[in-house]
Amino acid sequence: MKHLSATVIFIMFCLPLMAQDNTQGKINYKIRVNVHASLKPDQLQYKDVIPEFIDQEAVFLFKGRHGLVKSSEGGMEEKEGDVSVQVKMGNENGVTYVDMDTKQNLQLVKVGDKEYLFSGKGDNGGENNVKLDIKGKEIETGETRKILGYDCKKVIAGSGKDKVVYWYTTTLPILGGALGFMSGKGLVLEMESPVFSFKATSVQFQQVADADVLPPKGLKTISDMKDAK
Repeated sequence: MKHLSATVIFIMFCLPLMAQDNTQGKINYKIRVNVHASLKPDQLQYKDVIPEFIDQEAVFLFKGRHGLVKSSEGGMEEKEGDVSVQVKMGNENGVTYVDMDTKQNLQLVKVGDKEYLFSGKGDNGGENNVKLDIKGKEIETGETRKILGYDCKKVIAGSGKDKVVYWYTTTLPILGGALGFMSGKGLVLEMESPVFSFKATSVQFQQVADADVLPPKGLKTISDMKDAK
């Protein structure tokens, strides 16, 4: 009987400790794109016949100091009448690898029949891609709030059409966010801009394989799409 009691106590004390492993898991996000705000000049003629907003889900897998951001469906498409609208999230393949130590994102892109890891901040070759570059100084407002139970801080960067407002937490040992967002301050759980926004809907701690968050070996890393040969 003493042996049984000791075993039960051991299990009761070990389960909470195992649940504290917050170094690997996944974060689910809901993304909303303002299609009207992202239209190019030659596309404005379709403004009245396409939806103003398109929603999609994305996931951020993380393990240690590496992560993988991907949209759940690769892209978003809606059709009204004879007009079809398709928006790619981040890059053509919808996959971005995150290196938290170097604070660098690597987008998986395909040119012809070859795949590359794109490290640049400019155009990666895809059409109607949603890309995010922070412009202007990032200002900590001092405001705080809880998102999914995590203490978050508010940051504002840029102004006008380039204005970005986001909330990040340092409670978890993670850098980054949806769409390959990398502020370097912490884990971004919510972000708003004139063109698109995202918000974390859940944080789940679970086992993640190294292969799920590390870039494929043997692929050439390029910073300019002109180097894709």
